[in-house]
Amino acid sequence: MKKRDSVIFGIALILIAVAILGEGLNLFGSLPLLKVILSLLMGLGALYDLFFHRRFFRPLVLMGIIVCLFRAELKLLSLSYFVIILIAVLLGLGLEMIFRGGKGHVLSKGFQTFSDSICNGYGKFEGEGNYSCTDGNINIDSGFNPFTAYLTRESIRTLNIDSGMGAVTVYIGDGCTLMSGATANISSGMAPVDVYFPSAWRIQIQSQDGNVNYDWDPLNERLPEDAPTISLNVGSGMAPVNIHRQ
Repeated sequence: MKKRDSVIFGIALILIAVAILGEGLNLFGSLPLLKVILSLLMGLGALYDLFFHRRFFRPLVLMGIIVCLFRAELKLLSLSYFVIILIAVLLGLGLEMIFRGGKGHVLSKGFQTFSDSICNGYGKFEGEGNYSCTDGNINIDSGFNPFTAYLTRESIRTLNIDSGMGAVTVYIGDGCTLMSGATANISSGMAPVDVYFPSAWRIQIQSQDGNVNYDWDPLNERLPEDAPTISLNVGSGMAPVNIHRQ
C-alpha cells in the first residue's frame, strides 16, 4: 500500500473511532451511529478523489448520498431522493466537462482509440476510466466499472495505475519505450489491478506492500544488463495487484 493510501485508511479508522466516542458522549443526539460513520467515510472518499485524482463526478455523487441521509435534518424534505441525486450527478458531470475536458477522460462502451503527440503514442481503451499523458507521465485509473488500456507506442517516464471501484487491466506493448529512470506506481483500491509488461523489459522492485502477485520470479530475471529497465512501486488496498509478463 502506498504511503498516501495508508494515510487515508488511517484517517478512516480514526474517524470511526471518533464517531464511536461521539456516540458514547451523546454528541450526535438522536442520529444513528451508522449514519454518522457512513457520512464521515463517504466525505473522506470524496475529498480523496477531489484532491488526489482531481475527479468531480464521484465526490459530488457521494455528497448527494450524504445529503439524502440527512435530508430531514437539512430540512430538504420537499426534495425527493431522486432529485437530490440527479442534481449531484448533473453538477459532477458539469464540473468534469469544465475541468477535465480534453485531458484524456475516456467513457466508452467499446474500444476507443486515443492519440497524443506529446506522449508520442496511441492506445486503445475498453470500459470506463481515465487516461492522461503529459510528457511521458501517464495516469490510468478506473471509475465504478472495469477499465482496460492497451498501450502501444507510448514513451513512458512515469506510469501511475490505480483502481477505484472497477478493475483495471493494462497491456503494455513492445512498441512502447522507456525514458531514463522510468518508474511505475501501481496500486489497487476496491478492485484488482493486472498489468502486463513486455518480456524484454527488466523489472526492478523498489517497494512492495500488501497482496502483490507475480507470474514469474522478478528476482531471477535472465535479461541483458542493457535491457530496458522500469522500477516498480506496488501496493494493494482491498484487492490484489497482479504483475504479468507477455
